[in-house]
Amino acid sequence: MTNRLPATAPVTAGDLDAAHVAQESCRTVGTPGFYLGRKVGADYVGRFTPVMEQQLEVAGARVAAILNRVSR
Repeated sequence: MTNRLPATAPVTAGDLDAAHVAQESCRTVGTPGFYLGRKVGADYVGRFTPVMEQQLEVAGARVAAILNRVSR
């Protein structure tokens, strides 16, 4: 079972709002099973790797939006 977050729309200016980004992060870390003890097993890696990949994709899109905005 993968733990992907709901599909995200293309990044918009609203997505660059600090409060929005913080709320999104809170939803991610609030996922049941996100915090474990000191040992991380293969099941955890398999379950949360899709979440990490998705968040990296969203972060990259946000950085691109910021760079596009400041380079105008």
